[in-house]
Amino acid sequence: MKTKLSSRFYKYLISYMLLMLIILLAAGSLAYGRLSDLLQRNADSVSASILAEVKLKSEAYLQEMERIALQIPMNPQLNPYALAQGGYESYQALKQMRMYATSSSFIYDMAVGYGGEEAIQTISSNGTYDYASFLQSYAFGQPYAAMIEEHVKDSKEPLIVSRRTHAYGSVSPFLLYAYPFPGSRGEELRFATFVIREQHFTSMIHRVLQGYDGYFYMLDRDNRLITSTGFGRPPGRQEQWLELVTNDANAVDGKQPDASSVSRLRFTSEANGWTYVLVMPKGQFLKETRSITRLYVLSVLGIFVFGLLLSYMFARQNYRPWRLLASTVKSEGAPLRMTAAPAPGLFRVRAGDEPPTSARATSDEYSIVAKAFHELTRENSSLYSRMKQGSRLLKEQYVLSMIRGEESKRKETAQMLDDPRFLLLHPSYAVMLLRIDNSSRLMRMNSQSQLEAQIFALMNIAEELAERLGGRYTLQLSEPGSVALVLNLEPGHGVQHELEVLAGQIIDVYARYFRYSVTAGIGSVVDDRSKVGQSLKEAEEAAQYRYYEGPGHVMTYASVKPLADRPYHHPFPSENRLLLAIKEGHSAEAAQAIGEIASAMREQCVVPRSSREVWKRIGMEIARSLGDADEEWIRQEKEALRQFWQSANEQLNDIERQLTNLCASLCEYAENSKESKHSALLEQLMQWVHQRYTDCGVSLETVADEAGLSPSYATRFFKNHTGFSLMQYIDKLRMDKAKELLRTTDLKIGEVIERSGYVDEANFRRKFRKQEGVSPIKYRSISRLG
Repeated sequence: MKTKLSSRFYKYLISYMLLMLIILLAAGSLAYGRLSDLLQRNADSVSASILAEVKLKSEAYLQEMERIALQIPMNPQLNPYALAQGGYESYQALKQMRMYATSSSFIYDMAVGYGGEEAIQTISSNGTYDYASFLQSYAFGQPYAAMIEEHVKDSKEPLIVSRRTHAYGSVSPFLLYAYPFPGSRGEELRFATFVIREQHFTSMIHRVLQGYDGYFYMLDRDNRLITSTGFGRPPGRQEQWLELVTNDANAVDGKQPDASSVSRLRFTSEANGWTYVLVMPKGQFLKETRSITRLYVLSVLGIFVFGLLLSYMFARQNYRPWRLLASTVKSEGAPLRMTAAPAPGLFRVRAGDEPPTSARATSDEYSIVAKAFHELTRENSSLYSRMKQGSRLLKEQYVLSMIRGEESKRKETAQMLDDPRFLLLHPSYAVMLLRIDNSSRLMRMNSQSQLEAQIFALMNIAEELAERLGGRYTLQLSEPGSVALVLNLEPGHGVQHELEVLAGQIIDVYARYFRYSVTAGIGSVVDDRSKVGQSLKEAEEAAQYRYYEGPGHVMTYASVKPLADRPYHHPFPSENRLLLAIKEGHSAEAAQAIGEIASAMREQCVVPRSSREVWKRIGMEIARSLGDADEEWIRQEKEALRQFWQSANEQLNDIERQLTNLCASLCEYAENSKESKHSALLEQLMQWVHQRYTDCGVSLETVADEAGLSPSYATRFFKNHTGFSLMQYIDKLRMDKAKELLRTTDLKIGEVIERSGYVDEANFRRKFRKQEGVSPIKYRSISRLG
């Protein structure tokens, strides 16, 4: 029984068929386009060759007539004076005219015009006439004679005349070709007129176009129709194409019948400016090419059938390996538990087993094999991940035991490692502490998974770069963003300089790919694994000095060890000035004092832990100086100070900047509070003065006692806020009162002085004259006049 083909086979088959169709369409479209261009060029070429032949024959006839016309003026027997004598001379002239007229089968008759300006006589092969009578004999009336005579007078160019070129009502079947003689004047011969039977002309065209269908049009230099004819079985009517050919030979007029199915060709003669137009159906040129088109279609169909067979063969060829692989997966007991069946399908479920959902849903071998490999890969990946994780946990436990100096535990863990001599191959050890700077920002800006990825990347970079120095292992520490690199140094790599170079490379590589810098602290190189923990503590001690150096630096324990024993001399005067500046609200002085304390710490290179303790104490002193005020703003500032001394600031610059900002806020509050108190005091003094200034017993001492101030502070405070001392302001109020009484009352001067608060009249008059320039009495008189 035949095996039923699965969807995988049909996918292959359809893919190959689509590919074959795309290639066939692309190649066929290109070939058909070129074939269409070839057919079009063939049609245009045939039309052009036919029209060129018509043009050549027509111009040959015209040249023959021009040759005859040029011979006539040189014939002595056709001299106008001999013609006028009559008799034998006239007989000879007629004989010559018959000879010229019969020299070409194309010429039906001809005449030569001569005479003056008033009347033109003609001599033809049949006799002598006036010119109008000669034309009348061929059905061309007087208007044609006048028109030709006018043309001959004004122009030396030949003129073709037909019943169509000039609409004077003629129905003549002839064409007239008037050829002016060059250089003629006076009584000389003027021009030759050739009479051409239009049927003879069209017969010539029919002979050239024999076997074709279409229309022929001949236009003069003014684009007027000279003659036209149809041949074969032309499309439409002859008049329907006339407007198209006389206006624009390349235009397509939607009103014209089958305008897109005809070939329109137009030649203009350089010799006489006449235009020859040929309108022919394109189909008559395609008879020879239709066989080519049929052959092309048959070839395409043959290629298509051949492509289908190839597609089927390729699909079978590619499907066979998948079918065999799916059978192998089944026979080897793959998770899908499918077996091959001879019919009707490719696979069937083993007896007694429930087939998986995916197996029931598809008969695609690719899905079957992919699922089997997916299950296998997943199991292997899970196993590998557990093994790798277990191995790293063992190594981590091993290194921690080495750092803590737990030798017995280290030995127990070593027995479970793949390499029992892990980190024991070389005699020297060193520990490098790598700490991502600005750990607070690191934790704030990243999720837990992102933080773990950054630390894992740092561990990988450190291990890869440290490979050349010997054994190595990275261990994540409890402090956020901190990694310890434990090195088992090969002989010759135990110098401090190599460790510094390695730390610099780690910092540069990490900064290149991540947006955080790293600080490296390097402990001492030890020759005993029990001292690895000591090297780690030294590395941590060295890394603390990024407090001064800033982020992204390498620091060794050897370089910071001498700094640990230095005594620290704290600038207590600067600290006191800081507290006083905060109380007085002087933010600039507070910032200066903070800068002096920070500069002293930098100069003395205080141990970072000690420096942080000093800043914590200063923060507590500032909080204590704020008192126990219950305002919301004070509570907020105290909370900010508490966070300041509890925060683990990593750099002195950060501490200096943060404390300066806090103190600036506190100074602003203090300054605002002081201004508020001053406003209240000034308002109290002003109110009291305005109420009591008319009392002659008021003095500086009484005002100061009333406000609870010293006289000197009271007058200085008042002058700072008003520009007047207390007594100057009281005297100003008294003088204003006196001037008001002088202007508005008739009180005597003594009464005015008393009510104003003055005591001494002479003193009052002197002050009044000094201020106003006149005496009090004069001031009263002037104010009332105004």
